[in-house]
Amino acid sequence: MGFGEIIMVKSKHRTVEEVLNAVDEDKKPLVKRLRELVKGNVPKVVESVRSERITYALNDKDIAALRVTKQHVDLLFLRGKSLSSTQLKGQGTIGDPKHLEVYNLKNFDDTEAKRLLKEEAATVQTA
Repeated sequence: MGFGEIIMVKSKHRTVEEVLNAVDEDKKPLVKRLRELVKGNVPKVVESVRSERITYALNDKDIAALRVTKQHVDLLFLRGKSLSSTQLKGQGTIGDPKHLEVYNLKNFDDTEAKRLLKEEAATVQTA
């Protein structure tokens, strides 16, 4: 590469609105519901964007995030190694966080998601 050549770098989403604008139309209701669920059940949670995901922090510690895939939306539990539920996927590691896969709102267990979010939040409130 010679001096003065321009390298095009793919821009990353920096705001929640930018992430939301990039979500496929069929996933938007899932993302909207999961955002409401997190913000409604974890008081004082702060929503931001990290690693192209909508991420939620409590006491400056990331506790949850939303990951949009082609097939579904994941509600990730970033500190949830000890969380237990038959609905959880993942091993609880950084590369494979425990998560709920949400394919549609009809089959989504709101009650279990709320319980897991509250349990997740308690890990940083008592730490």
